[in-house]
Parts: sequence; C-alpha cells; structure tokens
Amino acid sequence: MIMFKEISDVSNYYFTETLRVYIENFPEFERKPLSVLQEKIINGLFRLYVGSLKEQVVSMALIQSIQNTSYVLLAYIAIDRKYQGKGIGSRFIKYLLRVIKEQSLGKYLLMEVENPQFGEKRVEKEKRVRFYKKLGAKELKDVKYYFPDQPETGLIEMILMVFLESDTDKLEGDFVKNLIKKIYLELYEQEPDNTLLQKIFESISKEVRLI
Repeated sequence: MIMFKEISDVSNYYFTETLRVYIENFPEFERKPLSVLQEKIINGLFRLYVGSLKEQVVSMALIQSIQNTSYVLLAYIAIDRKYQGKGIGSRFIKYLLRVIKEQSLGKYLLMEVENPQFGEKRVEKEKRVRFYKKLGAKELKDVKYYFPDQPETGLIEMILMVFLESDTDKLEGDFVKNLIKKIYLELYEQEPDNTLLQKIFESISKEVRLI
C-alpha cells in the first residue's frame, strides 16, 4: 500500500530516495542545485511530499505557497518511471489538493505544464494535459507562459493550469499578471524587468478564460 507523507528532514532516507526520482524525471536545466533544494526545504519555502511503497519513493512533489495569495505552485511532480500508469499520479494529486487545505498552505493549486503544440513528445504532453483536466484542472487560455530558466536550445512554452474549488470560468488579467510575476521573482529569482516576463504580459488580455 502506498503511503503519502511530507518530508522535512533533508538527512532523511526518503529525501535521498526522492533525489533519485527527481534526477530521473527532470533535465538538469530544470532542476535546482542540491544545496538550493535543501535550503528551501529547511527554510520551509519548499514543502516536499512523497509516496512510498516498501521503503521506496514512487512519487514526489515540491510545492511552494505564492506569497500574499491563496495559490500554491506545484513546482515539481514526478512518478517513478517503473510505477507510471498504475493510478499513482491521480491519487497523489488528490492527496496534495487535500493536504494544502488541511495545512492552510493555500486554496488553489497552480501548475506549469509543457505546451503540447511545441517541441518533441507532443503526444505525451497532450496526454499529460488531458490527465490534469480529467482530475478537474483548468487551463488559463491564451496565456503564453514561458519556462524562465531556459536551456540553450531556446524557449520552452508552457501552459498554466489551476485546480479551483468553484466553477469560475475566468480570472482578471491583472491578477494573472501579478501571479506570474510572483512566480518569476519568488520561485525562479528573476528580475522584475525580465524580458520573458514582459513577453508573457503582452499575451494576457483583460480577462483570462479558464477551459
């Protein structure tokens, strides 16, 4: 039986196990250096949650509350490749949605998901978007969001998705801009005049539809 829990001790065995899943699933340019990861967890900026089966970590997630909002960013989520396709992902997401409320971290879970219209592995990316929508997530329509820590290969266009409690079908454009600015500054430690940030803002209309 899979057990989900939070890990706050970076000297813990499960933290070492988490690193294995983290490194396997994320390219180097997307990963935080180990020292940064440890510091953020110790200081409470990142909250680490794992799913374990027989002492082995089979799922991991790092989340960060976006200051002065009711939103929590799902910065990283991964399932051990040997356990993908077994329903662990959906159970893990439901656990995270419950725990952020129980621990008063926020009300809404926000995610950065690779846009299936760009780059390689488009079928896999589209499957991932459908998976989140099936669980209740909504896409911020027509917001051209870019991953800020870009590799030399060029821009990576993303989709922002959010789990909301209500049937809301739109968000104010200025609110979305402020949310994205906070992600760039707080999570990725970018400067306010970041050129990608300005490019994103240009794509955001007065109201952003949720689909």
